[in-house]
Amino acid sequence: MRAIITLLVAIPAMLLSQMVFADGVTLRYDSTGNLLHEMHSGDGWTSLWAADIGANDESCHLTMAGGQLVCFTADSTLDWQLAVPFDAREVTIGDNGKVYITGLGDGDIFRTMGYDADGNQQWNAVWDVVPDNFVDMPTHIRTDTAGNTIVCGHAAEEGLDTRIALVSYDAAGNARWKRIHTEPEVIYHYAGDMVLDEAGNIYLAVMKIKNEVYSVDAIKYGANGDLLWDSSYVPDFSDDRLDVNAIALDADGNLLIGGSDRNLFVVKFSASGAYQWNYAHGEGVQGSAQDIVVDSTGSAILAGQWSDGAISGYLTVMKVEADGSLAWFDQYIGEPDQRLGIAMAIALDDADNAFAVGHSCRLKSPPYDVYRKKCEIDTRKYSPEGDLIWMATYKGADGSSTENGHGVRVSGTGDILVTGQYSLEDDDDDPDDDDTAYQDDDNGDDTAFDDDDNGDDTDDSDDDSGGWMTDDDEDSSSGDDDGNACG
Repeated sequence: MRAIITLLVAIPAMLLSQMVFADGVTLRYDSTGNLLHEMHSGDGWTSLWAADIGANDESCHLTMAGGQLVCFTADSTLDWQLAVPFDAREVTIGDNGKVYITGLGDGDIFRTMGYDADGNQQWNAVWDVVPDNFVDMPTHIRTDTAGNTIVCGHAAEEGLDTRIALVSYDAAGNARWKRIHTEPEVIYHYAGDMVLDEAGNIYLAVMKIKNEVYSVDAIKYGANGDLLWDSSYVPDFSDDRLDVNAIALDADGNLLIGGSDRNLFVVKFSASGAYQWNYAHGEGVQGSAQDIVVDSTGSAILAGQWSDGAISGYLTVMKVEADGSLAWFDQYIGEPDQRLGIAMAIALDDADNAFAVGHSCRLKSPPYDVYRKKCEIDTRKYSPEGDLIWMATYKGADGSSTENGHGVRVSGTGDILVTGQYSLEDDDDDPDDDDTAYQDDDNGDDTAFDDDDNGDDTDDSDDDSGGWMTDDDEDSSSGDDDGNACG
């Protein structure tokens, strides 16, 4: 399950040529699907995706878009907003509302920063996983109950293999240990998701290539960085279309991993790492699981996309029982002119109702191509039995925009918080058209946020000015770099 996440994507040139405005959008619904507030964050087309939302004592929630971390109060008022001084990839919320961000630092290395609940910098750490290599890429960040921060990513050497890198920092930002996960004859390791248990053990959902065989791997590390087990499952379609995107734990410590191999699938491993079962839906030609949660019965609910080949894919939600049998399967096909759709995230409330968020799109004509489409953010609430309770669709103020849903969270008050992208497109490609306008929100504050990208990453270990535009402190702690694991 992805908890707090920032998704930065490569945007095709064809799409950029049409897009003149985009920013992150955050929607707040009540438990019955009424839209309470909408908030916008970011500046210009770089603000393509918002992050999942994290709560600061339920008085503030955070969204990440376009190099800005933005804190809104529950009534949509902007509390604070700060620029992140590096290429952020993921953000998470720890105890007492503390904020931790990881991403790509100067020189293509891991950079992780910790802040208090008001956005004041507490620590900054960098890690050059394999010096002088092609690129290091941090992708996931979590905190454990002891206050440690765990970052997972990858180290890729040009022309060589890709390996998983894992590092643990203490509450002060000192590296406790570092690991690089290696295995003989493996040329590619990619961790699609990471989850921690209450004891601080770390579980990774991994796609692996070994001897030209593609497999789904479940890997467990102890809180002290020891590799505990590594288990593999080879799907029926074991080729370059295999993808692993999501992971969740049930109450008994069993691991459920969601992904795609032309089908939407889920694989279950026991708490000791033994393969239990897998379920792949139908004979699809395109399917993917983007997110997964586990309810109180041990059943897995997956959000993603599935198609039998007639279309590119519909927004799909599927529930699989704890024994591997299908409980229910649902797709949103939409209006007749909507031909694309995907569910990107899913969350549960205390009653095991599921909230799926994604988008459905219709292709613009002419020409019919996937980069000319108009999308809407769809939020769907399901009962534990799979009945659709309500659906909320967000199309922007006047329907002239396009939206993509990305994240969802159920707040402590029972409201549903949804994040995504809002953009306007210049359909006639007239450079003189001024289509840039912020959509009105409830508080009337439509000021664009200033993305202060001054590129100042100068090393200054004495900088204690607070805030987010801080200088680059080197990670003086080498940690226990024994090369045995994921970092």
